[in-house]
This record gives sequence, C-alpha cells and structure tokens, in this order.
Amino acid sequence: MIPIEIKSPAGTRRIAGIVRGKWSYNEKKYFVEALGFYDEVIYIDPRDVTYRFERESGAAVIEYHGRRLNDLSMLYTFGYANEVSLLAKSLDMIGCPVSDPYRILSRECLGKAAASLDLLRLRLGTTTHLLASYGAAQDYFARLDKSHFPLLNKPILGNQGRGIVSLENAKRASRFARRHFRRSRQFLMMEKRMTYA
Repeated sequence: MIPIEIKSPAGTRRIAGIVRGKWSYNEKKYFVEALGFYDEVIYIDPRDVTYRFERESGAAVIEYHGRRLNDLSMLYTFGYANEVSLLAKSLDMIGCPVSDPYRILSRECLGKAAASLDLLRLRLGTTTHLLASYGAAQDYFARLDKSHFPLLNKPILGNQGRGIVSLENAKRASRFARRHFRRSRQFLMMEKRMTYA
C-alpha cells in the first residue's frame, strides 16, 4: 500500500508515525515504504505517549519520549488497543491524517477520556492530562512545573465523584501512577483543578 501524499510547506520535513504493534508483515511493509516517502519515520509505542489538552488555549501537546508528535504528516495504526485508539483520535482531532485500517477512530472505548476530548474541542472543561503507562507518567510528571499542580485523578470508568484523588505535586502524582498501573491497564486521566473567582 502506498502512503498518502501530504503536501508540506516549503522547508518543512514530512514525518510519519507508525504505531508499534507486533512487527507484522504489514507493519514492515508500511515502514519500508514510508522510509522512501517521508523525511523521517518514527516507530511509536503508544503506551509511552503523553497528552496534555489545554483548555485556555485550545492547544494539544502530544509527546513521545519528550518529542512532540503534533507535526506528524501521517499516522499509520495497527491494532485495537485503547492506547492506539487514544493516539489516533487525539492526532485526528488536531488535523493529522490517520491511516485507520481497523476503524479504531469509530470505536467508543475511551470512556471519560473521549468525553473530555469532545469538551476540549469546544473549549469547555479543564486542562486534561492522559497517560497510558507508568514509565510515561514518571517522565511526564518530572517535566511538569509546579504551576500544573494540583491535579485531580479522574477514573476513566468511575462515576459520581468516586475515586477522585487530589495530587498536590509531581512526587505524589508519580507514586499514585505507580499504584494505578500495577492494578490497571486503564489510562490515567488527570485534570487541572478548576478554581472559581
């Protein structure tokens, strides 16, 4: 299959992302073809992607090991995992074309995370942080400055305020993430505490 051609402004690099799966025949084929078409190809483990959706500015910051993915020219997806779905939906939301052979963009598997993304498109709600693994969370919290805290953990599948925990600093957030990912494969969803004047 030939990658879709994306027109890039003069002087910009065309970068494709390929979601890491099981290194199947199709993934290898996409990867080899993409190497010849794009200036750079990033092989992405979606569990290590971090997300911050800023309510005030409407900006999305999507990073993989500290590298921004916002400027990808194309994302190729393989597999059905929730973390693949979150990556695909988030990049699609900011205008990155997504190759979606498994139709993950139409799946409803993200719980409250999907609702948060919808609210943030309308600039409602609050700044939201989504993390898919402890390793990603640990690095992410270490990079956040104090102004991002306190954060509220919002269980993806919880309701009526059950399970909400206030995390006052990066150390406490990292400890909470470790406990969370030891017992769950669900995303860790945290929101900036809203203050009212």
